[in-house]
Amino acid sequence: MYNFLKYLKELNKKSKINFKLVWENGECIYDSLSMDKESLCLQVNLGNELANMYIPFEYKNCTLLLKFSIENKFEELKSAEEEILWDLLDGKEVIEDKIKELLPFLYNDSNIFLVKVEDNSSEALNIIKELYLNEEVLCTTFADNILIVGCFDEPRDHAESIKNSIETDLYCKCIVSISGKINNVSDLRKCYSEAKESLFLSEKFSLKDTILQYDKMVLEKIVYNINPQVKDELMEKIGHKFDNFDGEIITTIEEFIKCDLNISDTARKLFIHRNTLIYRLDKICRETGFDIRNFKEATVFIIGFLVWKEISKK
Repeated sequence: MYNFLKYLKELNKKSKINFKLVWENGECIYDSLSMDKESLCLQVNLGNELANMYIPFEYKNCTLLLKFSIENKFEELKSAEEEILWDLLDGKEVIEDKIKELLPFLYNDSNIFLVKVEDNSSEALNIIKELYLNEEVLCTTFADNILIVGCFDEPRDHAESIKNSIETDLYCKCIVSISGKINNVSDLRKCYSEAKESLFLSEKFSLKDTILQYDKMVLEKIVYNINPQVKDELMEKIGHKFDNFDGEIITTIEEFIKCDLNISDTARKLFIHRNTLIYRLDKICRETGFDIRNFKEATVFIIGFLVWKEISKK
């Protein structure tokens, strides 16, 4: 939006026509119109969204030209921004001055969000764009996922908001992968690769988490890179035990791991009595020989559990 607002100011200055541009939800995009002047209103298409443009009656003969100029420039800028971003992620060379002009936020602690939805990716993209109508945030699609780049004070809060908006409106599963901080083109490519790897690991190990952060997936990265022979040996020892567990026990294991082996938190998340959880943990211990309330035993158990989930998906 930064470059679009810059254009609107220039258009106002050069044409000497004051106008007001407002999204349909009432959020103002640009306003140089004096409120005491009688004005007419017409709709303007900005991408997939509609906005209302207010212009003084004295310039009514210029409305269509103004509307055409604004709509065309919006599409031109958005296309240019997306094309540069795609080129950068594809490893193509782009003049740095052009990047700084069209994507200045890449040099200011920005983040990448990769959003994966089961269906309706185009509808999901429109929902995300509505969330950031007046923000310096670029939303597009890239390699089968929705890609969002921008500066976010609290990235996880934004990721939660994106996920909740999509799931509420579209009733479909949504996973958001958050990158580290970006301050240059090298950071952009590195952070995109990390966010993409997080989605890959999430699918590989059938993780229940829907908000992913690369720096918190160290264990999954380690397990994925374990020697295949070691994985086979581990499965010979414990794999069949997991095969015999029902869905209730598997869910208990997943929640207990997710709650950092905390009995009280896990019982609350599962909506069961503490004693019921202890009974299930005792059963897991009897069946596998691992007491996952003990940190050392839990470490080996969790590695085996992740390997089992990886292999069982093949």
